Amino acid sequence: MSLKYPIVSFSRAAQKETLALLDISLDVEGYLFDNKTSTRVLAFDDGTPIHKSEFGGVMKGKNGQIIFLKSDLPSLIHALDEIKKRDEKNDK
Repeated sequence: MSLKYPIVSFSRAAQKETLALLDISLDVEGYLFDNKTSTRVLAFDDGTPIHKSEFGGVMKGKNGQIIFLKSDLPSLIHALDEIKKRDEKNDK
């Protein structure tokens, strides 16, 4: 299986610069904040706000949007399951 929708993860050192490129800052409590929509960034798998200590990476969504991932194992498994479903659908 080839991954057509790669996940990009970031080291803690690159996190600040990466978020700035995506126009994401941190609110006063340390949660990722989308400057374009003036809302907290929500995790792809469970819809909860992502704290800077939980940020694991991004991936391309179904409609081309950027999806934010937490750095825990359940989030990664959920993302890989979604990628597998997309690959299977595209292979048909």
